[in-house]
Amino acid sequence: MSKISRNLFDHARNEKTLDGMVAWLISCVTDPAETLREVGRSFVHLLLRSNLQTADGVIESAVLDADGAPLRFDGPGEVSLLDLRTQYRHIDVYARAEIDGRIVSFVIEDKTHTTEHSGQLSRYRKIVQSDNIHEDYTKLIYLKTGMPYEDELERAASAHYCYIGVHDLADFLGREPAASAPSDLLRQYREYIENETVRQRQAQQDLNMDCGPIQYRFAEKLKARTAAVNSKYGTPDKSVEDVIWKATNLGGSSWTQYRFLGRHLCWRMDSWKHLRLKVSMDIESLLGAKLGIEQYREHFRTTCADIGADTLPFRRRSGNEMTIGVIPYPNHPAVAIGKDLDGFLNLVSRVHERFLERITEQAN
Repeated sequence: MSKISRNLFDHARNEKTLDGMVAWLISCVTDPAETLREVGRSFVHLLLRSNLQTADGVIESAVLDADGAPLRFDGPGEVSLLDLRTQYRHIDVYARAEIDGRIVSFVIEDKTHTTEHSGQLSRYRKIVQSDNIHEDYTKLIYLKTGMPYEDELERAASAHYCYIGVHDLADFLGREPAASAPSDLLRQYREYIENETVRQRQAQQDLNMDCGPIQYRFAEKLKARTAAVNSKYGTPDKSVEDVIWKATNLGGSSWTQYRFLGRHLCWRMDSWKHLRLKVSMDIESLLGAKLGIEQYREHFRTTCADIGADTLPFRRRSGNEMTIGVIPYPNHPAVAIGKDLDGFLNLVSRVHERFLERITEQAN
């Protein structure tokens, strides 16, 4: 029988839990115990001293002034907490504090494994700047415990959000006073964050496709390698570009799609499955010939056999989008692409080209 963890954060990993933990750490500023008050002050300073990445470089300890212009404010002195709320007008954590004689409003958007969406970062900034609550400075923070996507951080920075990641949290929790405070909640959170840093480091080393950012990185490389092939066997309508989509399922697991040939074909990566080639059944009108799903699958099997690519069995389901075939990642059965990324990319690229050649020949 496997050991059941008693760590709260092993069972409650959603963003509401993170909201609560961030708010609790800020609230420690007002705790009657000096040790926890120090934790609270230290955490507020961590938030305040996070940096903003700009096209011209890094602005350290960046805040926004009343005109929305970024400037530096260290705020090393005392912290007097004036307001603290979760889900204030959909902002995950909102806090207002007097620091060194300045009123600072903190807008914190936190994520576990999902990403920002629907322009929410810019929207939250505008809410705070127009809510008639006085502040001298606004501090925008994008806090994420999961592995971030590169374009996700670029979007956050373009909205003037400073970034705090899991390694920043691990460093904070490992230093005084957070490391020595007599709090089971802090201890459990520290263990959770430390385990997450180890998991992410190992995922980067193993190129583990369970992680959305690594899926996306693989899809970008595959897209770059197959661009010329897609142009050769592409769609009559050249305005329809190849595209990479990414998202998370309801359970928080990541998926990525690289769609091509008018977006009717796609390579699909999920956290729990190997690399799949899928087809939208309206591709018939695009190619001008009625290739049934079993013909696509036969072309895929023949292509992989010719090239020497292994395939895996899969469940056959009907619908508008169906699986043609599955290629296992290296080191099967582990869901990881291992160290030979270039070799695997080369293999998939060859399958990609030969498969397009086959179905285009039959369509014509």
